[in-house]
Amino acid sequence: MKRVVVLIAPLVAALVVLPYGSAGAATVASDTFERADGPLGVADSGARWETFGQQCGGCSPNFFVESGRARIDPASRVPTVGHAVIDTGLTSNYQVEADITLSPTYQRANSGLSALFRDADDHLFCKIEVTAGNPAGLLTIGDTRNGTVTSLLASRGGIGLANGRTYHLTIVVPADLQSSSVGCTVSDSSGAIASVAYRLSQSAQAAYGSGHQQGLRTKVEFDEDDSGSTWDNFQVISDDLTPPPPTTSPPPPPATGCTVVLGDAAATLAWASTGGTDVIRRDDKWLATPPPNTNTYVDVGPPAGATYVIRSWSGNGRIDTACIAAPPGSTPTTDPVTTTTTDPVTTTTTAPTTSIPSTTTTTTTTTTTTSTTTVPTTSPPPTNPPVAGCRVEAVADGTLISWGDDGGTHVIRRNGSWLATPGSGVDHYLDTAAPAGAQYVLRTWVSGVRTDWTCV
Repeated sequence: MKRVVVLIAPLVAALVVLPYGSAGAATVASDTFERADGPLGVADSGARWETFGQQCGGCSPNFFVESGRARIDPASRVPTVGHAVIDTGLTSNYQVEADITLSPTYQRANSGLSALFRDADDHLFCKIEVTAGNPAGLLTIGDTRNGTVTSLLASRGGIGLANGRTYHLTIVVPADLQSSSVGCTVSDSSGAIASVAYRLSQSAQAAYGSGHQQGLRTKVEFDEDDSGSTWDNFQVISDDLTPPPPTTSPPPPPATGCTVVLGDAAATLAWASTGGTDVIRRDDKWLATPPPNTNTYVDVGPPAGATYVIRSWSGNGRIDTACIAAPPGSTPTTDPVTTTTTDPVTTTTTAPTTSIPSTTTTTTTTTTTTSTTTVPTTSPPPTNPPVAGCRVEAVADGTLISWGDDGGTHVIRRNGSWLATPGSGVDHYLDTAAPAGAQYVLRTWVSGVRTDWTCV
């Protein structure tokens, strides 16, 4: 069973402006590395890993999966700084995190995470190390700018890290790099150990502020890492890709169209790009982030009945465009596809009560609305949970949060801040570091509609 490390997003908020506000957070990219030993290949979330090298004459170091963890090939050139990154298209308002097990070799561990990664010569990183120069452990934020590495933009030494131990490392990139700091925190199963923060300079923002990749980083050298450090449970989470709050009226019509041709072995999508960032979502989950100026994508081996949405960001904000199915054998078209409706829109409001199960009072109002949209009208979610609800129970190992799984995406919030994003099909979570009197909310998205359930 994989080691679970408590997440520490609430603590980072004391140092930086967390990008996880009232809208909650959703997983953009993730990888548990639970697959056959071999090259990193494709992450669990569908994105492909890319590798880059520094200080090694343009080498491309080999990262691979071994026993359910990621690591750099021991045969990598020395010295080298190796990166394995995923392109999410995000340049702000996100969090990168992973469990890192430091090399068991005495004073030979130096590994971390990359963010705002533009290329090997321009990016931000956060690392932890136990080396001869820092035998009691070091946490730092650093960067590479125009090929020059600065390792100690912000740092804390003597923090009690040890070789062979597993730690949880988190980088928080704020929504506004001009006014807020980047933060980095290291924790273990007992909670946060140390945090650092750094406000990026104008030159740093110019060098890699547009970087939209995130991933793994290590420094292999005779007095640094010996390639024995490993990564597990990698993920990137962000507010930017969560569904918008529900409304009682249809969303504005999309500016572009999208069609999909469903074949026997693949689905071919085509859309009219806005010139901004496009993300492909399949069955309400992230599938891929195509390169800039791309307007076609082939999904090989899609599940039966798959549905697709193109999520785009441009100067007009974010637009979701549902892809309309075309007959097999036809050519996808990028002509805008819209639907005009004058059907009544029914809004149902359910008054909350203080117990579960509850007695509800329902008021129904019918109005006639004319709109043009590719997204169906949905009613707002009820303001109280169904009978299954969300419950909190004190158990021997901590606080157990449980709920009735409705097949949606779940996020657990504690005292108003993001705590965890359980996996699909999970109906419980154990908080092993709950503060006294903690309050919990289960935030759920089903078919793009968000519901907040107060756990009682």
